[in-house]
Amino acid sequence: MFDSRKVTHALGLYAVAALVMTWPLARDLAGSMPGGLGDPLLNTWIIAWGADHIRAMLAGDVGAFAHWWHANIFHPAPLALAYSEHLFPQALAALPIYAGTGNALLAYNLVFLSTYVLSGVGMYLLVRELTARPRAALVAGLFFAFVPYRIAQAPHLQVLSAQWMPFVVFGLRRYFTTGRLLPLAGAWLALVLQQLSCGYFLLYFTPFVGAYAAWEITARGRWRDRTLLVTLAAAVLLDAAVLWPFLAPYHQVRLLDFAPRPLRELRVFSADVFGWFTAPPANRLWGGLLNSFRKPENDLFPGLLPLLAGALAVAALVRHRLRATRDIADRAPRLERLLAVVALLAMALVCVQLFTGPLTIGVEPVVLRMRDADRPVTVIMLAAIGLLVVSRRLRAALAPSTNLRLPATLFFFAAVVLSLGPTPEAGGRELGVNGPYIWLYTFVPGFDGLRVPARFAMIAYVFLVILAGYGLARLDRLRRGALVMTVIGALFLVEATAAPIVLNQRMPIRGFGRPPDRVQPASSAPPIYQALRSLPEGTVVAELPFGVLAWEIQYVYYSTVHWHRLLNGYSGGFPAAYRDSLWFLQNPTDLPDHSWEALRRSGATHVVVHRRAFRRGQAHAVIRWLNSRGARHVGSFDGSELYELPRP
Repeated sequence: MFDSRKVTHALGLYAVAALVMTWPLARDLAGSMPGGLGDPLLNTWIIAWGADHIRAMLAGDVGAFAHWWHANIFHPAPLALAYSEHLFPQALAALPIYAGTGNALLAYNLVFLSTYVLSGVGMYLLVRELTARPRAALVAGLFFAFVPYRIAQAPHLQVLSAQWMPFVVFGLRRYFTTGRLLPLAGAWLALVLQQLSCGYFLLYFTPFVGAYAAWEITARGRWRDRTLLVTLAAAVLLDAAVLWPFLAPYHQVRLLDFAPRPLRELRVFSADVFGWFTAPPANRLWGGLLNSFRKPENDLFPGLLPLLAGALAVAALVRHRLRATRDIADRAPRLERLLAVVALLAMALVCVQLFTGPLTIGVEPVVLRMRDADRPVTVIMLAAIGLLVVSRRLRAALAPSTNLRLPATLFFFAAVVLSLGPTPEAGGRELGVNGPYIWLYTFVPGFDGLRVPARFAMIAYVFLVILAGYGLARLDRLRRGALVMTVIGALFLVEATAAPIVLNQRMPIRGFGRPPDRVQPASSAPPIYQALRSLPEGTVVAELPFGVLAWEIQYVYYSTVHWHRLLNGYSGGFPAAYRDSLWFLQNPTDLPDHSWEALRRSGATHVVVHRRAFRRGQAHAVIRWLNSRGARHVGSFDGSELYELPRP
């Protein structure tokens, strides 16, 4: 039975924990940026742009959705929003705050904090449904809401926005248990919100949802239930119909200007096996201890307590399945034992090779040399298939049931393997075997546009915490279960903490002056942006220096003050129009005539020169270049010069 009071208490706990674990953000929600002044500023701009257009849509502007995709950066490139995540659900959530305050920073920070709170609530509901143990569910919610991976992903709101995954599984579980359409509708809505919140999770999580639904149908013997199958098919079709308007612009951008990600780039952003034992440097407990192999997106250690609780659940599962199948006799027990031994030996060889590299076993002339893992992995797969064929007991042990410990275990390991990318590595060494991710990259549309396979980690955490929930439920049944749950919850927050977190961290910059230490809300933005706001509709602005990312992201953010078109931009990719402008405008005085012609062709009507962004003498040279071409000086605004370009 649904107890709203307990859910409210859980929500309050997660809200307080979110404020503590992200301290000192709570002291300056209206003016600081968690994770730094790079991608968080981009996402702040996306949310503000989206909120303005959603407000127009709700007011009846039928063209607002189409205009939304043609964002004000990268002029004159079309569909500029589609070079990054669109963050429609996040913008929708931020709309009341942004509309009421005009403060995009505050709106972003509240959405940022909500990802922690809703992640906890969703996992609480799911684990309580699975175990009927509210205290265990409360701790499981902490495990998912504050998994240390979130520290490393603080700049990426789209990755933090994984809160809808537990709600999807919860809704489907309730639907299969009760047969009522309301939980299915809730699961469908949560799935749509998850798919629209992060393009990675649209492709990474959706197959697991299908696999979970298939597991439930099999476990309940309902493949012949025509009503259920038609209902689920209708939900799938409706999901596709809602998604298509959001996917079509990305498809158009791919055709226009966005080449597939090369495999070498994917290898950089794939998880290393050792990454699962590497904690983010900012983690106060594990950051200095678990640092075996650092690389981008590779700080994946989920915390010791979730792993131990999950291992407890798996051990209980193995024990239960062995007991339940002990009376089943196999027809070929010797062959079964032989295949099991072969599989175990091959797995041992792979595990040893992960840490030692190429192996040499034996004494001349009888020597086994193993340079990579392709052969033992092949042996493991063949032995496993053989075991499934000959062992009735194993098939019975793996038979689907309504207890989710087995599928959660399988899904967890599947997500871990997929996180390793197309060519798995251990300690930076290729293992010499292709991972299953290479098949997705090759055959499934959309996967060749993603560059960070390591983000499968978030899906792995969902199923790890489901397992941990079962393990916690066993501990909660102890005589002092309440005390045990309290201690585990408190200890996990200690091992997961990175507080005080870093705020307003600046991007690295070379050859130019550093941007300000922090950005300001629109109401107190630098005077130059207040001046730009007074310019007429149709204004197109080029801000100099051009192409310096630490400054480009600030231009993009401050465009929320005026919303004029910019030649500048910052995103997950860069269109040809921007790259063409960059060639000439990054150092316009090197080729003054060609640079001026490029500026005129771009459609810019005004130029802003930020004196403090240049090294000594550079700003004067740029200003002389503009003056010599007939640009009209409009005014000086606290170190920034505004010029109007002559009309053609």
